[in-house]
Amino acid sequence: MTFQSPGPEIFTLGPITLRWYGLLIATGFYFALSYASSLIEKRNNPKYQSIEEFQNSAFILLVGGIIGARLWFVILDWDYFSEHLIEAPQIWLGGISIQGGLIGGIITAFIFFFKDMKKMLFYLGLIASSLPLAQAIGRWGNFFNEEAFGKACELPWGLYISHTGQFHHPTFLYESILNLIIFAFLFAYNKIFYRNETKHDLRLIAIYIFAYSFIRFFLEGIRVDSLTIAGFAAAQILAIIGMIIGIILWICSYFKNQTV
Repeated sequence: MTFQSPGPEIFTLGPITLRWYGLLIATGFYFALSYASSLIEKRNNPKYQSIEEFQNSAFILLVGGIIGARLWFVILDWDYFSEHLIEAPQIWLGGISIQGGLIGGIITAFIFFFKDMKKMLFYLGLIASSLPLAQAIGRWGNFFNEEAFGKACELPWGLYISHTGQFHHPTFLYESILNLIIFAFLFAYNKIFYRNETKHDLRLIAIYIFAYSFIRFFLEGIRVDSLTIAGFAAAQILAIIGMIIGIILWICSYFKNQTV
């Protein structure tokens, strides 16, 4: 049995085409939002207990994240998009940067919550706890689009790529599995250690940023489609920065003991 994408499209009805990429991203967002919303109920925080407010904020951050994800991808591949500007907003064709999405989401959070940093950290802690689940699901969109694959290999689980005619490391699958592990770790942290204190929100954010940056740094060394900055893989540069930020946030958490 060949491990190969059946194609990016689910069905076409007149001018409407439903693609696996968009469906999986939407599905990942739904399950992540549902889990984050359940955490609000369990936190039972009298100050930030409105699930509706959180969900509205999450949609705003999602929009900012999608814009950041696409914009960063377009910037990194500007040689191509400068001659194909009409394709720049066509996100359904694939080509987004999760790291760019994180940057876009965080910038959006600062814009909307700069007057209430505790609320921002509380919400970002919820999002950090659930985001790896969304990523684990959304990564399968790369499988259907035949993108984000690794070097050629002869492994039993090698992914056949039609336009290379070879089997490759399914790096999307590696990352999906590792994201589930990060999600499980954060799930356990929320169950065992979390208290309604700002330091725990910071730690959830720190764990996610460091862990995802760590796995992304090494997986990027396997991929063959990495976009570069000055000859270095852009994702690895951001991953190094992310690991440093994660460590700094963890250290800062020891100075944040206030109740949210």
